[in-house]
This record gives sequence, C-alpha cells and structure tokens, in this order.
Amino acid sequence: MESIQEDRIQGKLAPQSIIEGEKQLPDKSFRLNEDNKRTLEEEEGKYRVDSAYAWLMVFSGFLLNFMTFGTLSIYGVFLAHYTKFEFVGEGGDFLSIIGGVGPCLFALSSLPSGILVAKLGFKFNIFSAVILFSGGLIAASFGKALWHILIGQAILVGASVGLCFIPSVSIVPQWFVKYRGLAVGLTASGSGVGGLILAPLMQSIIDSLGWRWALRILAIIGAVVISFAGVILKQRVAFQQPKQLIDRDILTDLRFIAMWMYGVTACFGFWAPFFVIPLYCNYQGISPTTASIIVGVMNAGSAIGRVGNGQIASYFGNINTLLVSHLLTSLSFLLVWNFATQVWSIAIFALLYGLFSSAFFPVSTLIAAQLFGLEKLAKVNGPFFTCCAPGNLLCTFIVTLIVAKHTDGSYINYFPCFVYLFGCYLASTICLIWLKFHVNRKPLAKV
Repeated sequence: MESIQEDRIQGKLAPQSIIEGEKQLPDKSFRLNEDNKRTLEEEEGKYRVDSAYAWLMVFSGFLLNFMTFGTLSIYGVFLAHYTKFEFVGEGGDFLSIIGGVGPCLFALSSLPSGILVAKLGFKFNIFSAVILFSGGLIAASFGKALWHILIGQAILVGASVGLCFIPSVSIVPQWFVKYRGLAVGLTASGSGVGGLILAPLMQSIIDSLGWRWALRILAIIGAVVISFAGVILKQRVAFQQPKQLIDRDILTDLRFIAMWMYGVTACFGFWAPFFVIPLYCNYQGISPTTASIIVGVMNAGSAIGRVGNGQIASYFGNINTLLVSHLLTSLSFLLVWNFATQVWSIAIFALLYGLFSSAFFPVSTLIAAQLFGLEKLAKVNGPFFTCCAPGNLLCTFIVTLIVAKHTDGSYINYFPCFVYLFGCYLASTICLIWLKFHVNRKPLAKV
C-alpha cells in the first residue's frame, strides 16, 4: 500500500479521487501516460471556480431566463391585443388575472422544483419544462375561450418557468467566488434581454400573422433554446439530499422569515408595470407598436440592472443593495410615472423601473447563499420564491380594480394605482431594514 501511495504522489498513478473545491471526480485506477495527464488536467481545470468553463454555465442560465421570464414579461403585449381585438367584452378582469397566474405558478412550482433538483437532478426539471412550455403555448394558440388561454399560456408556461429557474439560480453561484455577483447578475439579465427582444418580435408577428402563430413560433423558439441550455448546464457541487421534503429549520429561521416578507410585499407590485404599461400607453394615445418598444425598454433596464446590481452588491453588500433598490423603486412610481404622459417620459420611467426593480431576483439569490451556504441553496430558493405566488397572482388584478374604480367615462385616474405600488415597495424596504439589523446591527456595515 505504501508503494502504491508513493506512486500516486509521484504522478505514476492517477489519484484515487481528485477534489477541486467541492467537486469530486471519479476514481482512476490506471497508469498515466501523457494523454491521460493532459485529460486529467483539463478535467481539473474545467471544474475550477471562476474558470472559463464556469462562464459557459452563466450563458446557459442566461438562455433559460431569456426564454422563460422573457415570455412571462411580454404577456402585456398579448393582453393589449386580447382586450382590444380577440376577446372584446369577454372579461377584461379575467384576462388580467391570467397575466398573474403565470408568475404565480412560477412561484408555486419553485418549491417542488427545488425538491426535484435534489432528488432527480436538474436535467429532469429542464426537459420537463420544455414539454410544459412549448405544449402550453401551442395549446393556447388553438384556444377559443379564455380558459384555454389560462391553462396554456398561464398555468403550463408558469410551471415551466419554476422548473427552469431553481436550477439556474442554484447552479451558477457554485461556479464562482470572486465574480459571483457579476455571474448571477448576467444570468438574471437574460429575462430582461428576453423581454427586450421578444416584445417587439411578438408584436410584429401578431400584426402580420396573428396572435395564434405568434404563440406557435414562440413555442418553437422556446423548445430549441431551453433544450440547448439544458444540455450545457452542469452542477459543480452536489446538492444535499433532502431528509425531509421541507427543511423546518430554514422555515423557522428569522432571517428566512424576513427574506420571505420582503419578497411577498415586493411581488404585490413587481409584475404590474409590465402588464399595465401597454394599457396606460393606449390611454395616452400611444400605438401598440410603440408601447411594445417601451416594454422592451423596461426589459432592457431590467437586463442592465440585474448585471449592475450584482456587481454593486459585491462592493456594498447584498442586503444593502437590495434595500436601496427597493426604496428607489417605490419612489419611481410617485416621482416619475405619475408625471409621465408622453412617449419619452414613459420610456424614462420604464428604464428606471427596470434598473431598480431588477435587483430582486439576482440579489435575493446572493443573500440566500450568503446566509445559508451554497449546499443549501436549492433548499432555500425553493421555499423562498413561493413568496412571489400571492402577489404575482393578484397584483395585476388589484391594480386593474383600482384603475377601474377611478375611471369616469373616458377619464382614468392612475394616481391611486401609483400610490398602491409605492406602498408595496415601501413595505418591502421596511422588511429589508429588519433583515439588515437582524444580521448586523451596525447601520453602515456591509451586509
């Protein structure tokens, strides 16, 4: 045995296992020649943190967010068409609820998604998502009633987003230490870029081929993009196998409770601007094509903000960054959108909202890793993102009810809507202050 160990030390035999960070490579029981040495070195380098291979994982996560969240964020483009042309007088409130069901199902599916990742592996999630995403959109494209749209474009697509989201936000941080904030931000920016590209693309297809073919083409694009991303994505650190479906120690941790509270309050306002902006533009006499471009501007701001906030968090602290971002988001409703009536001013609000509100997803992932560790990330992210469910379902419906209550003939008073959204993000800011002082009582501490 001693001679064998000496041979291993001298490099004559492959080591029994090679551990790079937390990744364990399989046993190699053969003598190394030059080709084997080169292969082993490449394998070691491949799984090294902050390596070139790690950025390939960022690209994969970017593509997943591009397709899934990008699709959720452009429902407003379809909503404007449905209410004006396809389902006129058939339940505008119900169509608004449909807009919230997709994001709600994403949040609800996050919990089982985290469990499935730990038990069956993330590829099961992603390729199941391909079936739900494309199948849902194709089914909706043949729909003749509102409930067909509900099942296809909302329920099935929303569930597919949750199945893709947990793998991307749980795997990408494993590959980085020095550049973790940038990597998570770039991954999350896919949703903004997706909305930026998909909104005008779908509007153009709706104008030329109709909304049914727009959904079918979106389904085909989604099947290709999500499948390709699923093939690329690889985990570096094995997730802890759950001993129980839900870790009660996490759920009863005051830090987790504070996280969940800031999430649930923010999500009662988060999606509303994406869905309301096209309707608001229509009220201001702005064309659907221009409105879709403004939605694209909002998504562009979201893409920039997700990268920028991830970087800022590495300098000023994750909790500090999200706290300031949510405070600025709350102020943008009263100080910017409230006075925006022209294309340029609405576009400025859209850009600012995208920049500030986009911190939620990437920075929340960084906070979870900071407070609970990488090995528990899937177990934390799953239950945490259920915080989005009630707000995602109801926020657009609540906003449209507020607007309807303050509509008098052709005049619509949007100010109460802006006050409501301001209150949502102000409440979230207060919860973040609670979390900040629970973690570190020093006001200026980097947390």
